[in-house]
Amino acid sequence: MRRGVGPLALAALALALVQCDGGDSEGTGLDCGPRTGIVTRVLDGDTIDLAVDCDSDNDCPESHCAAGVCGRDTRIRLVGIEAGEVFSRQDCLGAEARDRLKMLIENQRVDLRYDPIAGCTGDRDRLLAYVLFEGETVQAVLLREGYVCLDWHRHEAQRTETPFYESLDAAQSDAQSNNRGIWTQPIQDICMGLPLHDGC
Repeated sequence: MRRGVGPLALAALALALVQCDGGDSEGTGLDCGPRTGIVTRVLDGDTIDLAVDCDSDNDCPESHCAAGVCGRDTRIRLVGIEAGEVFSRQDCLGAEARDRLKMLIENQRVDLRYDPIAGCTGDRDRLLAYVLFEGETVQAVLLREGYVCLDWHRHEAQRTETPFYESLDAAQSDAQSNNRGIWTQPIQDICMGLPLHDGC
């Protein structure tokens, strides 16, 4: 007599199907947009433009697919951090954060992961994403070097549920412990009279 499939086997099969179905490998459960692309422009320390790969116009909601790339770049807001302003005003280390991000990822291929707590888009309809380069979020790099600070905005109470929370929190703690960047004491030594961003 043929045996039926047990509940453990069914659970394993369901898990395998989810993993093979293009699910989020970081466990975020959210697919807001592109998963990879080339950084074409760094606007400031927490905003970039991304050239997105495509196979057809269906992959480019606001433009056409040409030569494997969408005709219009996608603007990405790095979720979970706040960098100093460089446009509306000049904040302490704002320009330095932008320049460090340029050095790190401009013209480089990066991967994107999304956050179910923050959602897909923020103000000005920018995609909110964790940006990974060489296996680490660039948010963690900027935090560890003291160029930016953690900022969960309206999601402060749920911050521990967000992907990468532990690594980002540890990166900022490392900068604070070692008096790097915006955590330098006294801060006047590096700000030269410029204000810190309100979020830090």
